Amino acid sequence: MPFIADLMNIKNAIKLTGGNPQSPQPWLQKLFGTTVTSSGMAVDEDTALKYSAVWAAVNIISGAIGSLPLLTYQRVGEGKERAATHGVYSLLRTRPNPFMDAATLRETLQAHVMLWGNGYAEIELNGAGRPIALWPLLPNKVVPDIEDGKVIYKIQTDTGEVKLPYSQVLHIKGLGFDGIKGYSVIQYAAENMALGLAAEKNAASFYGNDSSPMGILTTESSLKADTKDEIEKQWEKKHKGLDRRYRVAVLHSGLKFQSVGIPAKDAQLLESRKHGISDIARWFNIPPHMLADLDKATFSNIEEQGIDFVRWTLNRWLTKWTMECDFKLFLLPERSRFYTEFLTEALLRGNTESRYKAYQIGLGGNNNPGFITINEVRSKENLPPVPRGDELFMPSYGGGGDSSFSALLNTAWKRIANKEVGAVRKAIKKPSEFVQWVDDFYAKHQDFALSILGPIYAAEHKESVETDVAGYIEKRKAELKAAFESENVNALLEEWESDNQGACYE
Repeated sequence: MPFIADLMNIKNAIKLTGGNPQSPQPWLQKLFGTTVTSSGMAVDEDTALKYSAVWAAVNIISGAIGSLPLLTYQRVGEGKERAATHGVYSLLRTRPNPFMDAATLRETLQAHVMLWGNGYAEIELNGAGRPIALWPLLPNKVVPDIEDGKVIYKIQTDTGEVKLPYSQVLHIKGLGFDGIKGYSVIQYAAENMALGLAAEKNAASFYGNDSSPMGILTTESSLKADTKDEIEKQWEKKHKGLDRRYRVAVLHSGLKFQSVGIPAKDAQLLESRKHGISDIARWFNIPPHMLADLDKATFSNIEEQGIDFVRWTLNRWLTKWTMECDFKLFLLPERSRFYTEFLTEALLRGNTESRYKAYQIGLGGNNNPGFITINEVRSKENLPPVPRGDELFMPSYGGGGDSSFSALLNTAWKRIANKEVGAVRKAIKKPSEFVQWVDDFYAKHQDFALSILGPIYAAEHKESVETDVAGYIEKRKAELKAAFESENVNALLEEWESDNQGACYE
């Protein structure tokens, strides 16, 4: 009967400690997940949250994970598109189960990770083995274990122990020593957190006593013990506390009040509390200014610190989330096509001026080719698309109109021709394979030419790029094979290098 044995051990422990709950035996600390620190403060996940710095750190990180959209994507060629019809999309984006939204689930699991080092959710599957719901599990009721060479999860319930296989538990874990379970930050940081809690308690006592200097009542007369106790009781009744400050004191029997000043430990109270906030910021790897410690924050660096928070704190957790979701929420044949990703653009935004300067460069500033479109920029700013907003900007090279297009086109054809010349010079060294090489090379070179010329033709609304490239490829192959037959390949290459390759393809 394990429960009866535990009950007897608890009774014995209370006897050994004289009934003092502040000094239980080490096994009792482990049983209840409570660590008793050198300061005498007992710290566990619940008491730690009563320390404002811990609450803020946990709330900020878990809240950020919950608020960021977690989307499901499908790979399409070299790009991607949202897989809104896949079942996992709705589980992670809207409703993981009938009782909570996706943001609440992620926030809850991440808070479990921050406090216990592990966040667990049971993956409910349908008959086809696909996930249909995610149910959060209490982290203090779950124990990862290895049986028969496989990881399993043992869950303690009111009716006994339930075992779930590795594939049916979504497990987000913090830093650990075996890769199976994460450490509890609360247990490792117990001493620091206890100091913070003790400072809070000390502050409450200090201000509860009107924040006033301590003092003594003196008299030259001899007082009996019960008289001294009564005087002390009446004095505190009338003068102790914030709501009794500034009351007039009426002294009798030769009593005099003498202030003894503020003790050094109370004078350093605020400094001690501030140091505790910095400690918590280090434990949770969060910028101190996010915990309202602005001592080292300036208007010039606070924005960069916010971006660093995303890069060095959040990204670590986002990666853990997406890797676990990708592995356990998709069937094996789907993993090469589907994946999950958080949208972090909103958190990484700079101020308006720097953001717009970056857009200007991407759109094609300083007469350089653009690599993002107007509609892509408008999407980042949550604005609707505009007509012709999906076209890349192509710069002008001297003059305008047709002459600009011609100059740009000639430059592109030159680039295409230069690649040919270099490839041919290498291939001609193996004359026995040259004719076959020509056919193989130009089959690929045609795609390369289209990739170079396509955006240029599109910018001028010309639709003949495929026809022009196909004609160019056939002409080049014929010239090259004829030159090979007549042993004039080198002369042909020199001609290609000197020609204006775009003139006849406008």
